[in-house]
Amino acid sequence: MTMNEEYQPIKCDDYDNLELACTRHWVLNLTLLNGEIVTGAAHKMLSKKRIEYLIIEQAGISQDIRLDHIASFIYPEFGHRGGQRRIIPSPLRWALRLPR
Repeated sequence: MTMNEEYQPIKCDDYDNLELACTRHWVLNLTLLNGEIVTGAAHKMLSKKRIEYLIIEQAGISQDIRLDHIASFIYPEFGHRGGQRRIIPSPLRWALRLPR
């Protein structure tokens, strides 16, 4: 994953759930496409140069994470304990022939 690759927007439902997490500053467990796991409090959504980011905070340090680099996120506070949402970027979804 490079920062120069073309941005692939995520599904609106996933965006809305991340936005809600930011509003409530929920702690999210994010699994990135490269396998890295990142945990932090959702702070805000940001758009820079037509690329959307989730800003999370860990121990007072902010980190920008491209939305299309998130493979899945877990937000236990949303709905019920252990809730998980899997994001699959549109080109990958098409290649795997998965339903929307």
